[in-house]
Amino acid sequence: MKKFIILSIIATILSIQTAGYCQGTAPLGLNITPKATDVEHQDAKPIAAKKQVVGPTKSTINYIGKLKEAEKVKTLADKEEWPLAMRDLADQNVDVIQKIISISEKYELAKKANTTLEERLHLIRGNFDKTKERVESMGLTPAVAALLQKRRLALIKLELPKSSAVQRRAEIRRVNEDELRLEGMEEFVDNLNVDTIAAHIDVMDLQPADKASTTKMMQKALSEGQRFIDDLRAANAQYLTILGDQSYAERAIKLEARKSIDFINVNLLWARSNQSFGVEDTSFIGQALLRFFDPVKWSGLSNDIANSLRRDWFQWGLVLLIFIGWIIFRVRRNSFLKAMSRKLEESKSTSMLATLKGLVMAVLVAGLFPLFIAVGASLLSHVPGCHEFTKSITLSLYTFANILFIAGLARTILRPSGLGQIHFEWPELTCRPFRKFAWWCMVLIAPLIFLLLLINNGFSVPVRGSLGRMIFILEMILLAIILIPITKPGSAIFSYLSNCSSNLLLKTRKIWLPLAIVIPASLIAIAFLGYYRTGFLLSVDFISTIAFLGILIFIKAFLNRWTNVATHKLNLGDRDESEEKTNRQTSMLISLAMAIITFVGLYRIWSNDIPIIEFLNHIVLWTYQAGIDVTQSPIIKSTTLGHFLMCIVILAATYLVAKNLFGFLNIVFFKRLKVNPGTQHATTLIIKYIITVIGATLALDSIGIGWSKFQWLVAALTVGLGFGLQEIVANFVSGIIILFERPISIGDTIAVGGVEGKVTKIQIRATTITDWDNKEVLVPNKSLLTTNITNWTLSDQVVRIVIPIGIAYGSDARKAEEVLLKVAKDNELTLNEPSTSVIFVGFGDNSLDFKLRTYAQSSNRMTAINKLHLEINDAFNSAGLEIPFPQRDVHIDMLKPLDVNIVK
Repeated sequence: MKKFIILSIIATILSIQTAGYCQGTAPLGLNITPKATDVEHQDAKPIAAKKQVVGPTKSTINYIGKLKEAEKVKTLADKEEWPLAMRDLADQNVDVIQKIISISEKYELAKKANTTLEERLHLIRGNFDKTKERVESMGLTPAVAALLQKRRLALIKLELPKSSAVQRRAEIRRVNEDELRLEGMEEFVDNLNVDTIAAHIDVMDLQPADKASTTKMMQKALSEGQRFIDDLRAANAQYLTILGDQSYAERAIKLEARKSIDFINVNLLWARSNQSFGVEDTSFIGQALLRFFDPVKWSGLSNDIANSLRRDWFQWGLVLLIFIGWIIFRVRRNSFLKAMSRKLEESKSTSMLATLKGLVMAVLVAGLFPLFIAVGASLLSHVPGCHEFTKSITLSLYTFANILFIAGLARTILRPSGLGQIHFEWPELTCRPFRKFAWWCMVLIAPLIFLLLLINNGFSVPVRGSLGRMIFILEMILLAIILIPITKPGSAIFSYLSNCSSNLLLKTRKIWLPLAIVIPASLIAIAFLGYYRTGFLLSVDFISTIAFLGILIFIKAFLNRWTNVATHKLNLGDRDESEEKTNRQTSMLISLAMAIITFVGLYRIWSNDIPIIEFLNHIVLWTYQAGIDVTQSPIIKSTTLGHFLMCIVILAATYLVAKNLFGFLNIVFFKRLKVNPGTQHATTLIIKYIITVIGATLALDSIGIGWSKFQWLVAALTVGLGFGLQEIVANFVSGIIILFERPISIGDTIAVGGVEGKVTKIQIRATTITDWDNKEVLVPNKSLLTTNITNWTLSDQVVRIVIPIGIAYGSDARKAEEVLLKVAKDNELTLNEPSTSVIFVGFGDNSLDFKLRTYAQSSNRMTAINKLHLEINDAFNSAGLEIPFPQRDVHIDMLKPLDVNIVK
């Protein structure tokens, strides 16, 4: 079995290496691109695909001549051993001229590329206008639909050079670096003047005639050096300008292409692609089958296979190993699955690593045969000059392998004693119907989709409209039949929803469950009426949605499994109220994340074919000025209903994340790192502030309210600070300081302003202290920073307890000391370190005074004092030590008689 796993890993590495062989395709992805012969040539050719040859301009020819002169001066300077500074100047002039020539050539190439981009932009805009006119004048006829399909495919295949933006950024960075070096060159030239040259000439051993010519040559080199630097700086500026124009043109092309594609998508969806299905289509099926089995097509495929085997024999050998491994696995499949089930059962609730291993094993079980198909298709598509039919085969094989893998993985996870039942706790009654559905998808749906894609990609329109449409109708009928057992009342989905945490899904089941049957039936009707292309596109979205929702169910189960394992490891089995809140908040965050992923995924699946978002984006609520362009004209943008709804979604998501953040952090970080409650609260509150600010910024920016729009509010707040907002702002800032500096934390015992108690909340404006009478006192945050505070637990949770006690005169003082020490040491709430001590304070009026000093945890302080008092009283009584009460002597003056009056 280990050899099998190693073989599978090697095969996986091979698939990664060979996945790039099929250029322009996505392995294992649904590809519904029509054949390449339908593409309009003028729209499909890539931009700047070949290197442009540019002849030298007059300016370049002029600088080539100057370069030769500068090189002669450099040679002469080296030969006659000019002073070092002058030789450096000659070298610098040659270098600058070479850069000018190079930048001039690059400028001409960039200028021609920019011209090509502008022509392409003009062409796209012209085609868009023509397409719009045809749609408005002719309607959505089959001919117009074919034109729209061709234009759409051409725009999708329109690719700008992927490396152009990267190369352009590198060029801009290089030119800017050259500008920095030019400053040093210019400073060097400025330090050389006529006097410096004369000083250099004087130290040279030259004849008078040579001295004059050398002086003239040096002065010329100096003057030209400054001019060359200025010319290079101007050439750099010109080059940067044309690079900026290129960037703008590419962005404009992308925007115009997206605009055209959106327009075509809106109109193409409900454009009729065929006539209504009739008798003539049935009669044409025989001819379509003859075309399907055309020997020419299949002989081309066999030739491509032979060429691929000769060219990539080593890779095909590894593919053969994958196939052999799959055969071996099929023989030992049952024993392997039983061993995997036994391992899963052993680690049911103790390890997340076991779940990951089980998932890896399930992927290997389900993915070996699809991997064999996908890698073989990738190698086949890599053959140079392969036939169009071969390309159609490989594209269809990718989708076939994809469906096989997803359905096989679901079937493996849902098998009896599999990952779903043991680790995800899905009941067998729920797993069985879904397992059958996955099996029928592998046996029926996947082969039909393969044939359908092959016909759509590799055959003409009549074959698609007859044979392709019949296969499509058959596929939808079978899909509806196998969906009925899992969507009817009391079925597997109802069983799953009853155990699901989302009540919304259960309450709305009567709305979305019937769609599983209504959609295939509707697609069949659409195909019969002649909207076969529309039905096919929607069916791709429908099947992709089923696969996507299945993956989401698995991800949700995986996250719930992770939460349960983390709870078990962190000893949260006996949950109190706070721990229940932690799990509830974590579940809420997981549900929120899944809702966002679901929304984004469904939008990506359906947006191209049902452009609802485009409809929302056409409802303008207001416009605003977003800035000023290069011509100093205002840039006006619109805020649409789609933007407004996005703002609401962002705000709602921000609120839910901030509200339930603590539970997630508690499980992921706090409990694992054993963070104290004060740090937990401070960290959570700071992260909440950050998330709130980021969410509010994104939400406001989505509707066009940026920083510039509420600068006036900041100015108004600044003025308001002088009229009554000082305290509010001071308390807010003080709260931030408290959270970062942490002079107090949640759970600390403090005394401030005559109030003593525990800190229970630290909020934006005030801190809540619960005193010993269980009253909540709100103390402004500013007071906690500007007044004296006694924090019993700032850096240490250990506090000292001092108990004063007296014994009667005549009692044994040493015995009293021993009794007090014994009582303190025997008490379970007192600490051994720091050590307990007893001090004989002095001789009081009525007693011998002692003080017992011991230590305890701050949370046990009051309980420890109570117990110590009780135990000291009992111990003194047992030891015969008397605790005296205060005595007062009254002296009466008896020198004269007392006057006693009795008054009623």
